[in-house]
Amino acid sequence: LPDISGLGNVVYKLRMIVPPIFAGVLILGYILSSKCLYTYNANSSKTSRQNETQIARETIEKYFGQRNLAALVFPTGDYDKEKQLIKELEQHDEVKSITALSSVEAKDGYVLTDKLTPRQFSELADIDIDTTKLLYGLYAADNEDYSKLISNLNDFGVPLIDMFTFVHDLKQDGYVHLDDDLAKDIDDLYNQLNTARVQLAGDKYSRMLVYLNLPIEGDETFAFIDTVHSIASKYYDEYYFVGDSTSCYDLKNSFATDNIVVSVLSILFVIIILFFTFKNAGLPVLLILVIQGSVWINFSASYVTHSNMFFLSYLIVSSIQMGANIDYAIVISSHY
Repeated sequence: LPDISGLGNVVYKLRMIVPPIFAGVLILGYILSSKCLYTYNANSSKTSRQNETQIARETIEKYFGQRNLAALVFPTGDYDKEKQLIKELEQHDEVKSITALSSVEAKDGYVLTDKLTPRQFSELADIDIDTTKLLYGLYAADNEDYSKLISNLNDFGVPLIDMFTFVHDLKQDGYVHLDDDLAKDIDDLYNQLNTARVQLAGDKYSRMLVYLNLPIEGDETFAFIDTVHSIASKYYDEYYFVGDSTSCYDLKNSFATDNIVVSVLSILFVIIILFFTFKNAGLPVLLILVIQGSVWINFSASYVTHSNMFFLSYLIVSSIQMGANIDYAIVISSHY
């Protein structure tokens, strides 16, 4: 070991000054590090060095803007609820656009889920009214809605996507025969409708794609996620709102609590190991304070420089430093 008698003399003379300074630095480091702004999406933090993927992504966002897409998943079947939900969401400036069965325009201003009467469907599909009424009667019978057969079919409204699908199936099965031009139009429109249905609707659940005018994460984004939940809960008891922003939101809500639990358990385990190593109660506590103070000082720099910190960075650095406490603190303290 090198001769440290000179340094030892200086340290000994400062023995009444260093502890208060050490305590002050600990408190200040804790306060500043607790104000560190964490990010939960790897793309939100700016790094001093960038790889090719980061450079390409930033270039794309520079010229085309950033796209923040989320999906709202809900029980399928009730188109009226879906329309009302879309209408209420679109009233908020945070929503750029929404793609759903109830928002996709099919033809002549009608969206896929609009309920059309026989007259409206006749004009849209260019089918004579008598044939259309017959088709509507077959649809009612197929869906066991016999009351519509008894009452006036003129007011019977059927969602456009369901009626076109029904007519296409009848044509395919050979129950109805249409002229070539009309059959081609029915097939073309059915292909478009079916593509939309496959993308946006399932047997039990449907989804709408919500494009947001918001960054991936941030206070404004997280506040609007709460707004979406409050709106969706008015229409559905069961629903899911998912995307990059919601993932960050969940990480943010769980990170603070989980981090406290992990930090406390880590400190306790390290103290126990050091206690059995040194057979001393004071030295393990002192070493923990030194290392934990170093962690706080590291992340105080992030707050002072007003830079974001990716939450995994905190976990990795604090884990490495706490591990170093067991490895190197034992060695150095033993030599001392």
